[in-house]
Amino acid sequence: QFKFECKAAAPQDFTAEATYTIGIATCGLKFTPKLFSSAQPDLGLRLFSGPFFCSLLAKEKFGNLSATAHYKASPDLRCAAACNYTKRGTGVIIGCTYKGLYKVKVTQDQTISCSAKHAVAKGFTLLGGAQYSLQKGSFSYGLQLSIE
Repeated sequence: QFKFECKAAAPQDFTAEATYTIGIATCGLKFTPKLFSSAQPDLGLRLFSGPFFCSLLAKEKFGNLSATAHYKASPDLRCAAACNYTKRGTGVIIGCTYKGLYKVKVTQDQTISCSAKHAVAKGFTLLGGAQYSLQKGSFSYGLQLSIE
């Protein structure tokens, strides 16, 4: 598949994308006019098979890399992980959710977060969350009531 977008008044400011799918893999490239001035295109790869999904995205001359993975363990339980690399540093997040109501997340900076959602009555939802930083020894929490 190939896409090309530009403004009628400024066709030199274009964006072009090319993707190709084979089996469980889809790969793609994104081009802009910067490509002609020694820039590299953005590159993406996606793998999808049954309950597994993962992706890799390289941008800014491979100076910005993102990797994600998702696993649907059951209809109720989902787990995911993400890793981002930039020139400023690396970030990693791992999380799980149960029925979309209960969530737990751990980040690279050793922060643990959890939340729970409860439907009190029709149109009233209560959301509670807590966060603890192992490095700082700090604890925070909150509660939110949504009225629809």
